[in-house]
Amino acid sequence: MRSARLDRGRRGPALGAALAAGIAAAVVAGLLPAAATARAAAEPPADGYIAYEADGSLWAMPFRDDAQPTELLANVGGGTSVALSADGSTLAVAGPDGVHVATARTGSARTVLHVGVAAAALSPDGSRLYYARNAPPEPEPDYDDGSTAVPLPGRPAPPVPIPVLPPAPEEDEPETDELWSLDLATGNASRLPVQTGPVHDIEVSADAATLGLVVGGQGRWADSTRAALLTLDTGRTELVGGFDARDVTFDVNGGLVVSSGNPDAVQTVDGFDLFPLVTDLSLAQGTPEGIYATGGGEPEPEGSSAPEPGVRPSGPLQLWLKPTGGGEPVRALEELPHTASGFGLAFAIGHGPLPAPWTLRARVERVTLDVYGRLVLGQRALTSVGVDLATPGSSDGQVQVQERRPAGWTTVADVPLERGYATVELPLRETTVLRAVVAGVASKPRRVRVASAVFLSATRAGSDVRLRGSVRGPDGGRVLVQRRVGTRWTQVGTAAVRRGRFATSARFDAAGTWRVVRPATRTLDAGTSSAVRVSAVS
Repeated sequence: MRSARLDRGRRGPALGAALAAGIAAAVVAGLLPAAATARAAAEPPADGYIAYEADGSLWAMPFRDDAQPTELLANVGGGTSVALSADGSTLAVAGPDGVHVATARTGSARTVLHVGVAAAALSPDGSRLYYARNAPPEPEPDYDDGSTAVPLPGRPAPPVPIPVLPPAPEEDEPETDELWSLDLATGNASRLPVQTGPVHDIEVSADAATLGLVVGGQGRWADSTRAALLTLDTGRTELVGGFDARDVTFDVNGGLVVSSGNPDAVQTVDGFDLFPLVTDLSLAQGTPEGIYATGGGEPEPEGSSAPEPGVRPSGPLQLWLKPTGGGEPVRALEELPHTASGFGLAFAIGHGPLPAPWTLRARVERVTLDVYGRLVLGQRALTSVGVDLATPGSSDGQVQVQERRPAGWTTVADVPLERGYATVELPLRETTVLRAVVAGVASKPRRVRVASAVFLSATRAGSDVRLRGSVRGPDGGRVLVQRRVGTRWTQVGTAAVRRGRFATSARFDAAGTWRVVRPATRTLDAGTSSAVRVSAVS
């Protein structure tokens, strides 16, 4: 689903040929040793970078092992593809929630499609988006009775089982597989008059005349998929290569390169394996300097045996380059942070300055508010707010925690969200109702119960047990004095609360455990003191 960047920065086959001719002339003139030429041709470009989706974000990272990735866009969901125009001007992410594009230099972003797509790619100049929308797969009918209907002698035949029809497709799902072209400047979209079946990957050739496709099957990872070439001016589609295609790209000469599974491989349509000893290969990307692929292992020396089948390396993925001029694959990046071997990586290769972080704001779909623990008057309520997002983009912003009062909802805290989450401590004085509001979306109201705070001390004076303490909450009323008998608490008296304090005594020679309970009031739940142990009369 990544667009081929064959003429990135307006570099194409002609420039590659001119560069090769210049190097060759330098070798002949003795200005550049042949060994140095081979090394130079094999080294990844110093101005190269990779844009990739991992760990729920879109990242960009230069070709330096000491570099760290820069987050361009947060909250990118699974199944997202990454596309970069060949001139490096436009970057796009596409997936189940729609398609979002940004100017690479400034990060100015917008949503161009609000419906899910199965594959997308940009034209070389970034002016046009090609995308596929596949009809939902047709499930096999589910019968209400799988037994065989056999009539008995003298009796009518049992009724024939009736198939249960699959549910109707959602309103935004197409009824047939569709391939579209969208003009990003005008917003005009036109459906291409071709019948390809389901499309799982799209790549645009350097001259924008041909689309490379992965078609067929019920998904990109199905073993019945094939690579195909679609000539745009004639609508002619040609299947190429074998089965189990996952991804396609173009080499510098316009030849199709196919990523396939079982086993993992990146190869030309005639079967030449570009990375024969790199393990855990996934998707690939064509550029003037060669074909890039992500993998989990490095090539072994010539003559070494390939890794054992089914054995996958652990740890982050690496980025590899098969140079256009030939030679062994070289490693462009030792480690791609936030990635893991065994998972396909959607990525694009660019040259020049890193793209700027996107300005896209995520659309809030749902807000949740939680309050932890049982609250006692005087304690601060630890409240957390989280947001579920419907689209990629920044989830930072402000959250208002509001309390329901007679005059209406009143904001009691206004705190920043960080990556869609915030915590706030609230000094609640009574049982109340709270909600959180983010970008105009409110959480469900939550009743938060607060109990009176009760403190107790007990001493013995001969046969008397003297109980004293205080109550935090409304003044007046009485507290219940309780003694534990066996496993149950039994009320043995009461005490009046005056100015927040109480005192009482009881005659008990034996040892015992005591507590005091403040009954619930109109605004507070019942509060209970800690249990206090009093020894027996000595």
